Amino acid sequence: MKESRKTRYTQTALRDSLLELMREKPFSRITITELCQLADINRTTFYAHYCDLDDMLRQVENETIVWLEEIVVQLKDKVGSNEMREVLEGVFTRIAQKKEYFGTLLSEKSDVGFQKRIIYAIYEKSETALVLSGAPAQKRRSLAAVFIVNGTMGILQQWLQSGCSYSPKELAQLIWEFSKQY
Repeated sequence: MKESRKTRYTQTALRDSLLELMREKPFSRITITELCQLADINRTTFYAHYCDLDDMLRQVENETIVWLEEIVVQLKDKVGSNEMREVLEGVFTRIAQKKEYFGTLLSEKSDVGFQKRIIYAIYEKSETALVLSGAPAQKRRSLAAVFIVNGTMGILQQWLQSGCSYSPKELAQLIWEFSKQY
């Protein structure tokens, strides 16, 4: 039990320090030395948990994706799979509660691939067809899906940068209205 608590503490200290550094500069310019100094953890301890900074970031990203997927599944079961707008509202509410964390991971300095994975995971786990019922051809549906995913990410980034100026409900309604057109 003690080891588990200590491990969680170490990983949390490293994650929080990584996010703090990512708010200051691009990930590519962060070193393990400065991360360990900020977290007050020695390099040996870092390497006991991660191979390198890329490995650490991937683990943080994967944990975030799993967390979001679990939320989407819970919300979907609660409101019904046809209520994508309500699922989005619930997800945005959870993101707003961790806005500093998500603001960093979803910033323009962060990994674009991860950002797309987040949006695809939300739509995939909600088992929605990305509201593409009006798209007649597979080619068009595919392009519309890309447009909606990238548009949703852009709106989400802007929302986080503005300090969540819209309520989660308003944001979900906007995205729902925009995506219904495709």
